[in-house]
Parts: sequence; structure tokens; C-alpha cells
Amino acid sequence: MGACVQLFVRFCHELRWFAYRALVTAKRFVYGKGITWTPSVLRQTEANSDQPYVWLFVSTIGELNACEGFIKHLSESYNLVFLTDRIFYASSFLDRYPEAAVMEINDTADFRQPLVEMPPQYLVVCEMPCLPSDAPCRFSYETLYRIKRGSHVPIYLVNGWVYQYEPSCRQDALQSRWFEQDYIGLFDQFLVQTDEVKEYLLDKGASHGKVEVVGNMKFDNMSAEAPYLPCQISRSLLKSYGSTEKPVVVAGCVTDIWEYEIVVDAMSQFLTSHPDALFIIAPRHPEKPEQLEALMAQLAKASFRATKKSELSHGDCLSQVLVLDTIGELRAYYAVADICYVGVDHNVLEPLAFGKPVAVFSNWNTTYPSYPVFEVLSEQGLLLVSHSSDDISQHWMHHFGDSVEDVKLSLARLTGATERTLERLSL
Repeated sequence: MGACVQLFVRFCHELRWFAYRALVTAKRFVYGKGITWTPSVLRQTEANSDQPYVWLFVSTIGELNACEGFIKHLSESYNLVFLTDRIFYASSFLDRYPEAAVMEINDTADFRQPLVEMPPQYLVVCEMPCLPSDAPCRFSYETLYRIKRGSHVPIYLVNGWVYQYEPSCRQDALQSRWFEQDYIGLFDQFLVQTDEVKEYLLDKGASHGKVEVVGNMKFDNMSAEAPYLPCQISRSLLKSYGSTEKPVVVAGCVTDIWEYEIVVDAMSQFLTSHPDALFIIAPRHPEKPEQLEALMAQLAKASFRATKKSELSHGDCLSQVLVLDTIGELRAYYAVADICYVGVDHNVLEPLAFGKPVAVFSNWNTTYPSYPVFEVLSEQGLLLVSHSSDDISQHWMHHFGDSVEDVKLSLARLTGATERTLERLSL
């Protein structure tokens, strides 16, 4: 009887899959898009022939940083293959892991050739998505199913978080309605950050034995050692910032135009007490030209002399404002700051690891994985929470030159997620 039920369930899935593929294929044909394509593989060096492969879905530099200790451990025994839906992060991934490979993915990616050339022992999804269309990234059921069907390897989700986003289009809504349970069923293990995430996945149909709370890996990655940057200009800049006697303020991951306005206003006010201050500001999305244009316009309106880092030919001369329009370098610049600001919903642990006082704005989104970190640190008084540009500038003035020494000690009880993850997966 059980075998008959399984066959019927399988038949229903194949029927839905056939109907879905027919609809999507027809749509792509109408709009003149390709049906399938083999993703190109970007790499700097050849893989180690003596090591097996592990594939990791890592959407952005944020997830790469969040799971850094876990990924570094894997890199000691495996050839890493990063899958990403945002290929402009590839150079940053390869700077960090020069022996890895990077593949861009989307719903039409055909993995048959890569699965033969780089057969994975495991597929690991780093932090998101736990469900199709749940998070601000694109790792669809189509992609997951094709990899599982072509390799039959275990699939794990680590440092899991749910955003509870609604599908962004009719295709995603259909995919979620028809395949959410199948998507969940493809995972062999969900290792998640909080009890709330676990309960959400259980409510969605995940089995109890597959979901376990291990904590947040971000708390394990508080290194006070600045990362090495391969860019010679950046190394020269960092040396110059590190040796200057002028105040250095770093505002990282500034999210959008409304936050540019607030931060730039705070910078203007800070100049009244520190007229020789140097500022480094990193927009959250430097890959978007309209964001850079808006930031440069805001700085010009406030009469700041600003230079984009990508336009520098050397790093010997420090401008009043350096716009860090590159990807993957921000953490190194936090290390040379006297005081910092971190944009809403982003990683405050990076500057805190260097002992830097950190101002933040107050309106953080509770659905983001950075929120529990923000909440814990705010409750312990380790963040300078602000409600206006005046607050930010006052925090900078009053805490300039301070050192936040007890962060690691205060957060010690929250560490260990990386070790627990490796133990659960026997990696």
C-alpha cells in the first residue's frame, strides 16, 4: 500500500512539473528568451584534483561573510564551487577563495555538464532561501530540482533564515503553490538560527527530524584581523588612512537615497567639530549606477569633495570623501576607522570586531537576519542607536576615539553555531 501511495505522489509531482515546464517554456518562447543554457564557470586557478567538490549557493557577499568560518573549513578539504544569482560578486568570491569556481545560476541553467566535470559531494545553501521566493535572492525549485535530479547528493541549508516574502510575480506564485512542499522535501537537513525559524519551517511542512536550531554563524566570525586585499590601490589607501592623524569616519552599507541624505547631513554636522575629518562611505549597491549617481549628487549638494575608489589610479592622496564603489573591501576599511556607521539591516559585527564605536539608525526590519544581532547588541548598549542625523553626528562627536573592548566577551554565549553545524553534518 505504501509503495502505491509513493508512486501516486510521484506521478502527481511529475504531472505538475510537466505542466509548469510547459507554461514556463511557452512564456520564454513568447518573450524570445532561451529555454536552457549551460552556465559558464569562472575561476582563477585549476581545481585540486585530489579533493572532491562541494557546491554552495551564496547569493551575496553578506552570506559569504556570515558563513565565513564554515566555508573556510570546507575549503581545507574540498574544491569549492559557488553558485550565485548575482554574478557581479564573482570577483569578490574569488579574491577570498582564489582556488574556487563560480557559476551564475537562473531558472534556465542546465547543470548536466558542470555536474559531470565538478561532481559535488554535497550541495549547501548558505542562509537563504529556505523556501522558494521567500528571500531577496533567486534559487528556485527549478534550479534545486535539476541539481538534485542530476546528482542525487545530500542538500543542506546552513545558518537558515526566513524572510517571509511574498512571491514577486505570477510565475513565482505558481511555483510556490505547486512545489513548496517538494522544495522542502529536497533538503536533507535545515540548520537554522532561531526557534522562530524552526517553527515556521515546521508549519510549512518540514519534518521535525530535519530541522534543528544551531544559532547564528555571524557571532563566530568576529575577527579583529583585517582581511588582505589584492588591490594595490586599496592597500596603499589603507596604509594612508592608518597613518593619518585626521579623524576617519566610515559609513558602510548605506542602503538607499533616504539614508544617503541622513548620513551626509551627519557628516556635515561632524565637520563643525572636526573640520579636517576624512570620510569613507560605502553604498549598499555600488553595482547600480542610479544609486551611485544619487549618492554623488547628495555629496556635491553638501559641498563635499568626493572621489570614487574605482576611478583612482593610486592610493597616496586621501580625498575628503572616498566613495567605496567596489565589492568585498568594506571590512578592511572598517579596521582603519576611528568611528563608524552601519546602514540599516546590515552587519554591525564587522566594525565592532575591531573595537570601533558603531552608530546605527533605528528603523531595522525585523524580517532580516541581521535584526536579532541588532536587537541583542542594542539591549546590551553596544550600539549607538540614532533617530536622526543630529543623533548620528552627536554620537560621532561624543564617542570619537572610544574603543568597544568587551563585545566578544558580551556575545560569547551566542557563539558556536559554526562548530555545531560542522558536527551535525559530519563535515
